[in-house]
Amino acid sequence: MIRVSRTAFALAFAALTLGACSGASTSTGIPAAPAGSSGSGAGPAATPTARAGGGGATAAPTATPAGGATASPTQGPSGTAIVSAPAGTVACLTTPAGTEYGVTTAAMTSCRGIPYAVPPLGSLRWQPPQPKPRWAGVLAATQYANHCPQSATYAGIASTTEDCLYLNVFTPAGVAPNAKLPVMFWIHGGGLTVGESDDYDPDLLISKNRVVVTINYRLGYLGFLATTGLDAENHLLANYGIMDQQLALKWVANNISAFGGNPSNVTLFGQSAGGASTMTHLLWPASAGLFSHAIIESGAYALITTIPLATAVTDGNTFATNVGCAASDTGCLRAVPVSKILAAPGLPGLGAIAGGLTVDGTIIPQTFYEAYAEQKYTHVPIIQNTQHDEFRLFTAEIFDLAGGPLTAAEYPVFIQQVLTAAGVGDFTTAVLEEYPLSNYASPDLAVSALLTDAAFATPAVLMDTFFSAGGPGTIYTSEFADESEASWELPPVSYPLASCHQAELAFFWQTANPNFVGFETQLTPAEHQLSATAVDYWTQFAQNGSPNSSAAPSWLPYIAGASNMNEFVPPGASTSTSFATFHNTTFWTTVFLSLAAGLPTLPLGESNPPNGRLPDVLDAALSVAHERQVRLHAQPAREWFP
Repeated sequence: MIRVSRTAFALAFAALTLGACSGASTSTGIPAAPAGSSGSGAGPAATPTARAGGGGATAAPTATPAGGATASPTQGPSGTAIVSAPAGTVACLTTPAGTEYGVTTAAMTSCRGIPYAVPPLGSLRWQPPQPKPRWAGVLAATQYANHCPQSATYAGIASTTEDCLYLNVFTPAGVAPNAKLPVMFWIHGGGLTVGESDDYDPDLLISKNRVVVTINYRLGYLGFLATTGLDAENHLLANYGIMDQQLALKWVANNISAFGGNPSNVTLFGQSAGGASTMTHLLWPASAGLFSHAIIESGAYALITTIPLATAVTDGNTFATNVGCAASDTGCLRAVPVSKILAAPGLPGLGAIAGGLTVDGTIIPQTFYEAYAEQKYTHVPIIQNTQHDEFRLFTAEIFDLAGGPLTAAEYPVFIQQVLTAAGVGDFTTAVLEEYPLSNYASPDLAVSALLTDAAFATPAVLMDTFFSAGGPGTIYTSEFADESEASWELPPVSYPLASCHQAELAFFWQTANPNFVGFETQLTPAEHQLSATAVDYWTQFAQNGSPNSSAAPSWLPYIAGASNMNEFVPPGASTSTSFATFHNTTFWTTVFLSLAAGLPTLPLGESNPPNGRLPDVLDAALSVAHERQVRLHAQPAREWFP
């Protein structure tokens, strides 16, 4: 076998692709850009920017203004241009942000690793993101860019590179500029601590003639931190990852027409932390107008997990101390190596991300409960999906794979500790009566059912009620309820994972990252049929805000009194009204609202809990489980948060 060095191969590939951008003929009937123009302006072609994927080093494109008129074979709006190329080669594209080339196949053109912000390095760490200036020359948008800093987990590849604010655009092959295709803007999950855009291959969505955008955003302490010193700088703080997402949405508004997308028809969607992020943009007034529809997958838990700014600052000050800085010394904090930040001890539970989403008063003006109950959000059509067995994934992580399954003796003690930590310990007896061990095959399944209902299903019903008050057709609700054993690549656990947290991802995405564990390795024929139906619903919703078309069974909008939703069970979907009963949401609503002086009639808002906060049973469960792991000297097999 003849071996060619990576450097030599890269140089040869660059020469080949520059030829395609600067004068090579194509078989599409569209002439290439004039020789030497690179489709981007007068003068010789610039060497394209190359970057390593994963956590590798990045050679950032030169941020100097591009001069000269655009030499374009096909003109689009505002001087945009595209040069198509045969399958397997590249396509050149000029946008307001600059000129890049990507990879074209018979079905799809992808431009990956496009910078949308100035790298948040040095003094820009823990600052609102700055738009990336137009780059000169031609950007090699042929591979995924750096991941934002995170430790290695099954949901993310290790990285210590802060130069990570990149996005990827995927379009159907051959689409013309300004074709006005619906755009689907995806925010990945990972508890705001891990994850990256390149775990999601959009083939299924692209096959429905949609433009898909995936992004990276700052994570963990680098993306979600508030300290006394940062607060004194008088800029937006705490929710930096959310600010990144909004800047990427603005990039789409300014540039997506050149890719054939419609900037006036953007569907914002995400799963888990991505779903919670979507809920955040619905609240942030400055995000209004950047999207037309929203899909929230397993994100309703955020209704109970947002924290006050004062708490976030206290937690952030503790982090500053742990990395050797005074809480007021932002210069010291910005000089701390990324590796030290990643190694800093996290608080138990969701505190491991320095508190997560913070009620800062601007991005999140109020608690989610207060804002949604009072209808203070951007009213657009919404799909909200949840999973029948959400907490089974977390049970695997915090028990089976971290010290062993929960025992019958531990079960009542664990529940009492969780409820007490959440401020509703007086309900322990009532909760244990609602979820007796005798009703379940194991304590693991009992605690999974209890916390699925409390942390995911009940917040989802509350959100559905708030959304439905916005008017007819505002909210469509669904649940994936495939009880067959999922074919996952997790180590064996003592019970079926079934339709656990993130199990629905396999029905919409092909995994592009072989290290990402969480997608089913293969779907059954019945699951493939369900996948086709679900994709039809999601992509039709992206078209006009309704999931209904002739391609799938009718999906009725949610009506609070009827509690109707679409239930996805292979091979198809059907209307169900059993969700609230099965998940015991009336009981849990009573528990949640017990902190208030009285129980208001839904839709809520007349009488809110103290400080507008509901009992955070999710954070409490993760925190108590962490204490068990410490006691047993066990470590999770893989780190994971919602």
